[in-house]
Amino acid sequence: MNIRNTAVAVLALILSACASKPASDMAVVDNLETVTAQVEAIDHKTRMVTLKGADGESVTIKASEEIRNLPQVQVGDTVSVSYYTALAAQIKPKGSTQSPDVQYDVGGARAAQGMRPGMMAGDAITVDVRIESVDLKANTVRFTGPSGLIRETEVEDPQFRELLKSLKVGDIVEITFFEGIAASVDEVPAPAAPAAAK
Repeated sequence: MNIRNTAVAVLALILSACASKPASDMAVVDNLETVTAQVEAIDHKTRMVTLKGADGESVTIKASEEIRNLPQVQVGDTVSVSYYTALAAQIKPKGSTQSPDVQYDVGGARAAQGMRPGMMAGDAITVDVRIESVDLKANTVRFTGPSGLIRETEVEDPQFRELLKSLKVGDIVEITFFEGIAASVDEVPAPAAPAAAK
């Protein structure tokens, strides 16, 4: 299985779980960017790889020793890198207390021996904030973070502005920031055999 497709499937699962929550108590904003380049040259001994981007520019890099199965990469193969970010906020149930902790979650995987080169990695940071004030006219919210510091921020995203309408002083909101990266090398397809003449 292509590691990039696996990473996208995991991210889609996370988003679908978020989307199943009532819209009035949760907001999610995400972004996925993918860049592709073609392998122009490769020296397997020195691990130097020249990649040509969609803009026609070429860059030469040294492939890290962490990249497994580099000998499988050939001129003409396509390298794809996807970068995903998401920010989610959810109002916690009434009576919830604010956690003083900042939760860090990190994970990753790389291609097994013998598979095409690829990897994925991601991390998430989750904090609870307590709402101190909400100004719907100015689209601002004041909150106390886990360290006790009070901050005020302007809310620009339409989904988060909808969430702002549901907030009340004293609400505890769980905020999670996620970022992930996935990279894969796809083999250039072999040319089709010519049709036999009849």
